Amino acid sequence: MKQYQILSNGKKLPLIGFGTWHLTGNEGTEVIKNAIKMGFRVIDTAQAYENETEVGKAINECIKEGIVKREELFISSKINPHFPIGYDEAIKAVESTLKKMQLDYIDLYMIHWPNMVEDDSWKKLNADTWRGFEKMVEKGKLRQIGVSNFMIHHLEELLKTAKIKPVINQLNLNPTWQQKEVVAFCQHQGIVLQAWAPLIRVRKWNEKILTDVASKYDKSIQQICLRWSIQKGFLPLTKTHSIDRMRENLKIFDFEIQPKDMELLDNLNSHPWNHDSQPDCLYEIFKLREMISQKYTFSSGYFKFLGIKFLKVFPYPKGIKVKLLGIPFLKIKKSGKSKYKLYLFNFIKISSLHVSYKFSFTKQLPTYEEGAHV
Repeated sequence: MKQYQILSNGKKLPLIGFGTWHLTGNEGTEVIKNAIKMGFRVIDTAQAYENETEVGKAINECIKEGIVKREELFISSKINPHFPIGYDEAIKAVESTLKKMQLDYIDLYMIHWPNMVEDDSWKKLNADTWRGFEKMVEKGKLRQIGVSNFMIHHLEELLKTAKIKPVINQLNLNPTWQQKEVVAFCQHQGIVLQAWAPLIRVRKWNEKILTDVASKYDKSIQQICLRWSIQKGFLPLTKTHSIDRMRENLKIFDFEIQPKDMELLDNLNSHPWNHDSQPDCLYEIFKLREMISQKYTFSSGYFKFLGIKFLKVFPYPKGIKVKLLGIPFLKIKKSGKSKYKLYLFNFIKISSLHVSYKFSFTKQLPTYEEGAHV
């Protein structure tokens, strides 16, 4: 059964990869080494993960010990979305990654997020960053370049100036989050899709379907999700500390989900949220930032645990207030252009913030009333 995807430039890419988010320190290095020993050949990291050194150490130790050859690995990283980006910044980012990872080249380097800001400057930022990536391809420091979390309008703008088309777009993709329109756009453009969140949580509303399908094939729910991803044309990135789970995640090439069962899994996309009602937008975790950048706000947001709303966030005319178990805990107050002050218990000043975008709270705006998933 096919275990490789051919990229637009002819490079073979294994269908399943290993993600390294939150894998840091010596323990992180050992986990990554175990993943390579178990057979993972796609290793994905990012500057924002703050573990490129550990990832590089694991890779070089495995090479030194004769476990794997460098050319057998496909190593990817991403420019830090929290720092300024542009042509010079892109070149510095690649050089920094190579130095930290102690590698001569990176197989894939990506723009981590499309750098959404409150005006159209993201278009030039992405274009200039891409030019920097293309320069590093010319120098042989990068083999392929791609993007992560790019929606259709981001890709359309980038393709207007790009000399090298992105080979990959990493997206949050799983049976409950299918992003159908941007997926179709990428497939039409020949851009391969990697799924950075291929597994889904078992809930009351999806438990029976997932359990029934898994039982039918004598596989785990995790294996069913990964197999679904591959059959949809998405390359899943898995992450686990467990060697047994690594072994399990790799055992997805000895069966195929039948069309009727694929349809059952496809239908999970519409419940409990219709994720494709606004497919050309960013995801839950960036929803608030997007609303702020478009001068929207929310009426309230909360974290709920054991049925209790223990942390509530709500706006007031000059900023944001936070209540912990109903008690005023934190206040973020605007004190100037792009400048905010933090107050503990609403009156003890603890810090000041400088941000690159403005909060603009207005009246009669759409309500954001979703409990956070933690």
